[in-house]
Amino acid sequence: MTSDSVEVGSPWYRNFWPWFIVLLLATSVVGSLVTVAIAYRHRDVDVRGSAPVESSYPSDRGPRDRGR
Repeated sequence: MTSDSVEVGSPWYRNFWPWFIVLLLATSVVGSLVTVAIAYRHRDVDVRGSAPVESSYPSDRGPRDRGR
C-alpha cells in the first residue's frame, strides 16, 4: 500500500475571508456598545408630574366613563 501525501492549504489565519468576517462581527459589537453608551449618557428625562394628566379624548377614558 502506498501512502499518498495530501496537500494542505495555508492555515485559516493567513486567508482574507475569515479576517473579513471577524472584522464585520467586531464592528457590529463595537457599534452596539457605542449605542448603549450614548443611550446611557443621554437618558430621557421624565417630564411627567406626580399626578396623572386627565385626557379629554373619549378613547382614553376608562370603562366607567364611556357613557358620559
